[in-house]
Amino acid sequence: MALNQLNNSGRKVKQLSAQDIHQLTLETLQTYFKLDREGCQYNEQDIWDVVIAASAERETVGTMCDILENSPSANTVRNAIKRCAAD
Repeated sequence: MALNQLNNSGRKVKQLSAQDIHQLTLETLQTYFKLDREGCQYNEQDIWDVVIAASAERETVGTMCDILENSPSANTVRNAIKRCAAD
């Protein structure tokens, strides 16, 4: 996960990659916010990937759905999140 590297003063520091941050964010979201995706074309990770990408890129869910390949539609993402919030 985190890489041990030396900083300018020669001290060891841990550095997280973008993949590390994505994985930690995904795990946290899946732990605290359950999305019921049974029988759906797109799974829970597909939904969260769009939300994480939109947050990281400071874009809308709709824009990220247009940019990402094989992603769910913006309405699919919004409805999944809305149902999660209603529970």
